[in-house]
Amino acid sequence: MYYKFKAISKNFDDNQKKTLIIGYLSVRDNEYLINDIPVDPKTIGQSTGIKDKHGHEIFINDIIHFKAKYGDFTLELATATVGFDELNGRLAVKMNDNILALCDMNYSDVEYEVLGNIWEGKINEQKL
Repeated sequence: MYYKFKAISKNFDDNQKKTLIIGYLSVRDNEYLINDIPVDPKTIGQSTGIKDKHGHEIFINDIIHFKAKYGDFTLELATATVGFDELNGRLAVKMNDNILALCDMNYSDVEYEVLGNIWEGKINEQKL
């Protein structure tokens, strides 16, 4: 089984633009590559296997709008970061001090929307 990853490409000279690369991760000679393109290792985020309401795959380090019903309550985080909650051993969405599970069998009417990525410095093409 192969896992998908997303990261920012390395910038080797001033003429080469950094871009977001999605694909399969490999390591050669202590260099991280996605689809054989060198990437900055600190920006690597693994796919969660979940897609948002537009069909975009959600990765760790993505910024998303998250909304779900939990019983009688509506949980909503406008610009949450997708990460891993080590304390509870689960994928999570984090905003300020709020940490919610990305998936929970008690959620209903779950809605995700990818807004950007923490390494791009923008949400929906607008700079942060």
